[in-house]
Amino acid sequence: MLSTIDYYREALDIVADPDTDWRALVLQIAKTNPKALVEAKADPLRLEAIAAFKAGGKLQAIKHVRSLSGMGLLEAKEFVESVVDPKDAPEASA
Repeated sequence: MLSTIDYYREALDIVADPDTDWRALVLQIAKTNPKALVEAKADPLRLEAIAAFKAGGKLQAIKHVRSLSGMGLLEAKEFVESVVDPKDAPEASA
């Protein structure tokens, strides 16, 4: 069974793959989690921040938001803190 972090890594690989069939992927997401699809369309930066936070923690999320949005450090930090749930932080490696 994959850990949450492994699922996020797999998801990032799918997104990065130039051969990904986006129509099939979106249809599968719509079938299994229509709310996520609607939210993604409504606020993609929010979902990007959450995914980056879950995969790599707060610093990674802030860096990712800055790279996507052009926000300054403080603005990106405040944005990330407003959209993520601290309990979703990645598990610490031993």
